[in-house]
Amino acid sequence: MNEKQNRWDPSARPDAEESAPTCALQELGTHDDVAGDRGDEEESGGAELHAILGAETHFQGTLSFAGRVRIDGDFSGRALGGEVLVIGEGAKISGELRARRVIVLGGRVDAEIVASESIELFIPAVVQGDLRCPHIYMDRGIEFHGTCDMTGQVDD
Repeated sequence: MNEKQNRWDPSARPDAEESAPTCALQELGTHDDVAGDRGDEEESGGAELHAILGAETHFQGTLSFAGRVRIDGDFSGRALGGEVLVIGEGAKISGELRARRVIVLGGRVDAEIVASESIELFIPAVVQGDLRCPHIYMDRGIEFHGTCDMTGQVDD
């Protein structure tokens, strides 16, 4: 992946076929190019975050959102809706995560993750729970305990 491509851009992902469920277990490189890590709009594909729960944030309950949200703090409950949900390296998550795309850059996640488009797991994330999505991508060496359902049947 070259420096101008990023994880927000679907063309940067290693999709083999658009219609068939895929599971890519590979080294996807660094995630420095995810919006929120860099301020350069051109290099982040123009994808900006709409909300951030910072590293010192503690949230318990239901978070309903639209657009792109990043969680870097402690979150317990349900995060529902939206275009993209990014879980940062220091995050501690428990509960249920639902969005069109869920990107786990790190942290500890103990949750059911449901996405209508894709789920991406990167080192150093530790993920425990069930994943349900048509396309799941995992960094080589990711720590994952749970099940993957890639039948394409995602409830809203």
